[in-house]
Amino acid sequence: MKKIIVYAVTLVTLSIITIFIFNSKYKIVQNHNTKLKLPTLIWTKYINVIFFICICLTSCNTKPDCYVDYDHLKELRRLTCKVENIDLSNSKVLTEQDFMHNYITEPNYIQLDNSVPLGQIEKIRKYKNNFYILSNDKIYIFNGKGKYLKTIDYKGHGRNEYIVLRDFQILPKENIILGIDDREKKIFKFSLRTGKCLGTMDEIVASPFARKIGKYYIHSLLYGNDANLEDSHLIVVTDGKKTIAKQFSMPPIIEHAIMENNIYEHSHYATFIPLYSDTVYSINENLTYYPKYVVKQKKSLWSKKNEKINSNQVIKMLQTQSYTYLSPETFMETKNGIIFSLKHGDKYAIYNKHYLYDKVKRNIYEIQTGVYREKIDRIFPFSISFTDDNSFYGYYRDMSDYKILLKYGYLKNGQLFDIIKESKKGDNPVLVEFKLKN
Repeated sequence: MKKIIVYAVTLVTLSIITIFIFNSKYKIVQNHNTKLKLPTLIWTKYINVIFFICICLTSCNTKPDCYVDYDHLKELRRLTCKVENIDLSNSKVLTEQDFMHNYITEPNYIQLDNSVPLGQIEKIRKYKNNFYILSNDKIYIFNGKGKYLKTIDYKGHGRNEYIVLRDFQILPKENIILGIDDREKKIFKFSLRTGKCLGTMDEIVASPFARKIGKYYIHSLLYGNDANLEDSHLIVVTDGKKTIAKQFSMPPIIEHAIMENNIYEHSHYATFIPLYSDTVYSINENLTYYPKYVVKQKKSLWSKKNEKINSNQVIKMLQTQSYTYLSPETFMETKNGIIFSLKHGDKYAIYNKHYLYDKVKRNIYEIQTGVYREKIDRIFPFSISFTDDNSFYGYYRDMSDYKILLKYGYLKNGQLFDIIKESKKGDNPVLVEFKLKN
């Protein structure tokens, strides 16, 4: 857009100069039978030629908004670090009850009140005992006991309003919440204290997911986000004003990948998992990176990385050919362990298969969920959403769905029994917090 404005200004300037030259060089001769000024015809044609040339130059030289020219960008510096292999062929099987009783602490359940109905949960974070939940393009804030406090909602088409709120990040040191709108190509700044919009900035790269780590913004790109269809990358780093660095050329398999939030913030680094990849990378605030974990699978979809595969083909490969892939938005790491999921399928649907990796003992476990052969009093959550202070946080999407366990007598008395018994269809989700036992 800026280039178009420059060309337009140049065109107007050339036209004015041309008019001045011709009017000063020629005397206007007026015919007795017409008021047409003869030299005017000459310079009018000349201006039309200039206009046509400038339009051609404009169309040839301008690039789309958010176009990323990778030629001048450096790559992140790779550090030499030992990669930790998580080999799923060595996994031991844990029943759901074994995991929930013997490997984690007593779960703490937080029932969100129903003052405002939530839709599909896109993201959850916690700060100073408050929960921040992204749903319906809004950020809902609840206290530690589940009481609704307020909503950050600036959806619209006006100034300082977003079309979609795809992602957010809490920055305590700056007392702000960053919100990402890849439609408007804007980064919004909300007050962490009041929720008020403090202003916006151009995203530079129209990515759906971005994290500010130190002084840099790390953007995770889908195919086409960089408006460069010839040379595309998975990671672009900016300083908020210009592009700084790039990393990971985009393989063909990702060109039609389903959007998943595949970048997770930590204090001084972010973990990044390319869609369908086996590798978990650490991207650091000093513009370095290294591969941290490799999740070894029996039949990984990443083995097809050099093929162009659309999302429907991926689903079919999971359902009929036994392929799997590491789900990037479910890879949750704490000091002592990691809980993550593989996407797999059968002829009926696509599922998550859950795993626990003990970082201390280097043991890997497959957690068998949804299989109940005896009475239970704890249930693995619908989703593990984030980690904070060595704790895992997840949620149960609709507790009333578990009433079938009451009907058939599979649920023991206890806190979860009471929550399910009192639940109603359409209630807000129930959050759960737990830690891994030492």
